[in-house]
Amino acid sequence: MYMTPLTKNQVLVGDPAAARAIVGEGFKPGESSLETGEPFTADFSPTMLARFKRAKDDLVARGFEVTSIVNVPFDDKTYFAYTNGVFEVRGGRRIAYVPAYDVPALDESAHATYRRLGWEVIPIHVRGLFAYHGTIGCVVNVLERQ
Repeated sequence: MYMTPLTKNQVLVGDPAAARAIVGEGFKPGESSLETGEPFTADFSPTMLARFKRAKDDLVARGFEVTSIVNVPFDDKTYFAYTNGVFEVRGGRRIAYVPAYDVPALDESAHATYRRLGWEVIPIHVRGLFAYHGTIGCVVNVLERQ
């Protein structure tokens, strides 16, 4: 949920600080944790922000072109992650099927990031999925073909 490769050397990495600037400290989306029953609350702690920064710094140090994108972490496995999409290049068109969490300012910020990088964005509304610890990339993942 931290990152996604877009091209051979272009990577998106989540940026909780950018999300915090949009939704504010203590953001609660309204859903609750399946494990604890407690309402989700955004985790913008220094520890969480450091995890994302470390991922970004490591990729930059290895020569990747890194672009930040909003990400709201709630716990170690639950996020509003705009990196959990499906990407295709077809006939020269770069198409990104990107989560939409129905938080307009967050969704628009994330989708604008993709558009700025040359991707056509097809939003997929995933608000009903994120509490299960995944969204688009997770539900389309093929584990085995029969």
